[in-house]
Amino acid sequence: MTNQTQGHTPGPWRASECMSTCNVNILETGKRDGVVIGILNRSTAVENRANARLIAAAPELLEALKELLSYEDVIHHSANKAILKAKQVLAKAEGKG
Repeated sequence: MTNQTQGHTPGPWRASECMSTCNVNILETGKRDGVVIGILNRSTAVENRANARLIAAAPELLEALKELLSYEDVIHHSANKAILKAKQVLAKAEGKG
């Protein structure tokens, strides 16, 4: 089920390897069998697992980024470039950039 305010399936997500192929599924956690979010099938199983871990972490990374940006007014000015990049990535993730 898609979250109407976020526009994506709410996390947490987890990576689950398929036994019959080198595919790796990204599943919504908290469901009996999980809802497949995505299927990875790259050239190697190692690359599939690495990509799956990154994708599965996406909802939590998004929340961490939002929380970090909520402290923007108290972060030292030397971090301005990083703050700008974080805002751009957040906008991209939310479909605003």
